[in-house]
Amino acid sequence: MMQAKSHKLSGYYNVGPDNEDCITTGELADLFVKYWDTGAHWNNLSEQNAPHEASFLKLDCRKLKDAFGWKPVWHIEKTVKATVEWYKVWAEAGNLDEITEKQILDFFHIK
Repeated sequence: MMQAKSHKLSGYYNVGPDNEDCITTGELADLFVKYWDTGAHWNNLSEQNAPHEASFLKLDCRKLKDAFGWKPVWHIEKTVKATVEWYKVWAEAGNLDEITEKQILDFFHIK
């Protein structure tokens, strides 16, 4: 077993979108429905005067970016589309190994 010689980078890191890809939960639901397509729908029943925190939360990813130079690869549209694609295969009891490998190769731009 390999042991780290330094605990400098140990700890917890938030992983999330860049600021331009931050959307509300309602917008996320809209994207999910858009990419699920057939038969998916939802009704936004959120309160008009809900507290700020109830309508928008954002992870602070600075620690991850500073420590490792990390940045998101996919924008929100592609991320949600790929997530829906995977869950549709799962819902249809399809080949999860195949879709997972396809998406990994796509993520790393490997043909």
